Amino acid sequence: MSWVIVFLIFLLAASVCLNAVLGLFLFRASKMLFTYEDNIDKALDKLDRSYSKITATLKLPLFFNDPIVTNVLRDISSAREAVLFAANMLVAIPKKKLNDKEQEDSTV
Repeated sequence: MSWVIVFLIFLLAASVCLNAVLGLFLFRASKMLFTYEDNIDKALDKLDRSYSKITATLKLPLFFNDPIVTNVLRDISSAREAVLFAANMLVAIPKKKLNDKEQEDSTV
């Protein structure tokens, strides 16, 4: 009977240690995710500013009909679309997960 008690105490101690280690890993992982989220927010802000500047540049009138200038403007326009696409892709992931979660909650 005393061996059973010793064994249960050992299992309890091992469980406490394992929970402490798992809690530490969970804390580190959550801290890393929050850092990624902050970095993505900063990147989205920079992309938004770049998009606004590129859009303002493209609205300026073109007084020179040289093919090189029009090619440069076309490249700037495609770069603006790429910035918009990248920003939309970064934002689309959380929105999709949020919409999926809302649909799951509404079905329950």
